[in-house]
Formats: sequence, C-alpha cells, structure tokens
Amino acid sequence: MSENSSDASVRFLLTERLAEISFNPALPDGLTFADASSGVEITIKPERPDGFRPLVCKARVSLAAPAAAHKFITSLLARKFEAHDKMPVELPYKDRDRTLIAADGSISEGFGVPFELYPLDVQALCDTAREMLLQRAYRLVRLLRWQQNLDGPHWVFDGDPALYWNVGGSSYQIVGRRGQERVGASPAGIEWNELDRADLDSVWNEASSEESVAHELLREAKVLREHSPRSAFLIATSALEVGVKAYVAHLSPDTSWLLSELPSPPIHKILRAYIPELHQHRGTPIDYWGKLKPWFKRVESGAITRNKLVHTGAIQIEPKDLTAYLQDVSDLLYLFDILRGHEWAKHNVSSAMRAALGWPSSRRKRYIVLMRSGGL
Repeated sequence: MSENSSDASVRFLLTERLAEISFNPALPDGLTFADASSGVEITIKPERPDGFRPLVCKARVSLAAPAAAHKFITSLLARKFEAHDKMPVELPYKDRDRTLIAADGSISEGFGVPFELYPLDVQALCDTAREMLLQRAYRLVRLLRWQQNLDGPHWVFDGDPALYWNVGGSSYQIVGRRGQERVGASPAGIEWNELDRADLDSVWNEASSEESVAHELLREAKVLREHSPRSAFLIATSALEVGVKAYVAHLSPDTSWLLSELPSPPIHKILRAYIPELHQHRGTPIDYWGKLKPWFKRVESGAITRNKLVHTGAIQIEPKDLTAYLQDVSDLLYLFDILRGHEWAKHNVSSAMRAALGWPSSRRKRYIVLMRSGGL
C-alpha cells in the first residue's frame, strides 16, 4: 500500500495480537505479505525485541471514498463533527450536563464519536474495510497454521481487532465501534447454607458419587464457546450422547455393551420413547415426560446440525443458538441426576424447564447480565 494514495481515499488499519503463535526462529523484523487482488498488506511482527511473542498482526488497505464521506472523515479526524441527514441525535449532543458535541460540531476532549453517529455511507465504508481486512488476516494466519503445522489455539486473535483510519500521513486514529449487546447469566459462585451443606453431604456420603463424564464434557464445551463455537457444539452433543447412554445403562445394565458399540445412537428417539418405556417396565413411570417435547425437538434439530457440521464443515454456529443448546444439554444432564434421586439437581435446571414441569423456583442465585459496548 502506498502512503501517496489519492485525497479521495481513506486508509484503514486493523490490528490485534495473535493468539499464542510465535516465530521459530526469532524474526525481529517479522514478515510482510501483500494480497495483490485487494491491495491489502499484512504484517506480523513481534511486540517485544526478543522476536518470539506476542506477535502483532496489522492489516492495511486504502479504499476510495465518496466526496461527502471523505469530507466527513477528514473533519472528524480534525475533531470536528459535520452534521448530516438522518442523524439519530441533534446538536448540541449532551450527556447529562456535559456537552460532547457542540452546536458548531466541535468535539469535546476525550470523547469518541459513536459509530452510529457516522453517516450511513461512512458506516458502510468502515464495514467494508473491516470485513476485507479481517477476512485476509484470518486467511493468512489460518493458511500459515495449516501449511507449517503451527502450534497455537483454534482462534486467531487474543481479542476483537481494532480498526483505525487516516486520510494522510502515517498517524492513525481509532474508528468508533458499533454498539453491541450481549445477554448472559452472571457467574455462579459457591453458596453455603444448611441446605447446601445437606445436599453436599448426600453425595459425599455415597462413595460412588462423582461428577459424570457427561457433565465434564459439557464444562469443556462451555470453555470453548467463545473462541471455538463449532468445537463447543460438537463436544456438547457428545456430552449429551454420553449422558443418555449412561442413564440408559443405569436403568438397564444389560444394554450397556450394546450402547457402547453403537457409533451414534438416535438420541432424540431414545429420549422420546426408550427412556420412558424403560421406566414404565421398571414400575417407575415418569408422568411429566411428555412436557419435555420441546427439549427433545431441539435435540433432534441439534443432531441434524451436528451431522451437517461433521460431514460438510460448512456451517456456522451462532452465539445465541449455542448458548441455548448448551442450556438444553445441561437441563437434560441434570434431569438424569434428578431421576437418579438427586433432588438438589432441580435447582440447577433452567427456569424454562422448572416452569414446564411445575417445579418451584431455584434457590440458586443467578442474574441476567446485559453487557453493552460502544454505540450511543
């Protein structure tokens, strides 16, 4: 990329540390790779003089910008906000008693203009640049990992790469981030009262009691969900399969050998029909089993997704879908614990399952947390 790009262009820079990848041997000057088709230039250099790691990946590209967009960006980088049509706010823009953007467009010291205040064509330009740079940077690192059998985790970056821009010179300023919201449960901490002590005693005094392999696999899936959602999905599916097989073997020990030899049993069919049938034969019918049909239906859908993922690999797992699937698997694994006589496990299933089965509220204190970054 030339630093002598035309005045109607905007230069973008995407940068972030690489996740646990190092040079071997040390390469103090790093490496540079240019993609001729897009004009993207990528450098990977050590952050410290030793030349090993952390390594910082930087991807640059120069994109043509419409005259109005270029004028807006030039003013913004000079700390002046140009008013435009379809602004979601009016000037002056204030937060409580502080004026963040004055009526004349002057930007308050230390205030970063939110992405949503950019004109739509500027937002589109930034989205194009970010997607182009991310795609090339990801592809380069992934091809290097594959081609050279590099050590390191599945994910590429330590964090979410930041996008910068300029319209001249070598100094870049950060581009505002689009507002993002995530909803999740608060971390669970240890609780310890008389009821908790009694629950622990009930399993402590059983010499054979321990967390099942299925629960352990689900924990591994939860660890991977942020960076490796497909792996998390596959491990969660395996956790459910292990849990279902173990529970069927618990009900009917003479089936354990057959179950261990089945490569991939139809889990949703076992859940729907075989488990309640086994309970009926044992004289311990489960009167609420029919109320769990939504869970079984989602497990069947998960099996279809799993097969597509294993056989083609051409499928993405959305974060919200993965979170819901992990919760369904957790619900069913704790349900097996309940059916084994562990009443305390009722406090560990979701509010949706407790509501469906008419069980009282859990005494476990988990809160729904809304996390927001960027935006207005």
